[in-house]
Amino acid sequence: MKWLSLIKLFDLGISVRQAAREVSVSYPTALNAFDSIRYSILYSLAKTDDILKGEIEADEATIIVRQMARITKSIA
Repeated sequence: MKWLSLIKLFDLGISVRQAAREVSVSYPTALNAFDSIRYSILYSLAKTDDILKGEIEADEATIIVRQMARITKSIA
């Protein structure tokens, strides 16, 4: 149930610190959850969208697609 709450708070644009307080988890746990959500979104987009190239900004975190390609290969 906490995952669903964290996903909803992520979608609403709530900060990691505020989400951690609202769901009653530690800051590192909420940060890991938000990072997992970000990477899941970027992984899905990278697999399906040919336009997704270069630098991508997702929730104030800039990620280079080349780095994502290495991460996705290690996950798959």
